Amino acid sequence: MACGTPVLTYDRQGPGETVINNETGWLVSNPSDFVNLAIRLWMHGYDNHMRTKARKRAMAFSMPRIINEWLSAIHVILNGG
Repeated sequence: MACGTPVLTYDRQGPGETVINNETGWLVSNPSDFVNLAIRLWMHGYDNHMRTKARKRAMAFSMPRIINEWLSAIHVILNGG
């Protein structure tokens, strides 16, 4: 997603929390759905706007952003709120 590529993955744990189904990628629940959707995407493609949405979503989880959030939280704790 960080490269602007929508992701096809299982709706479990991390991917299920980061991928927005049919917006930044596709979430499936079983191997059969995975294969069928992969074939459909290969043959018919997808809306190119998903690339922009995938990149934007991935940046919400970027390392600099997460580091800044952690540092802010630590600062609040160390300074008593």
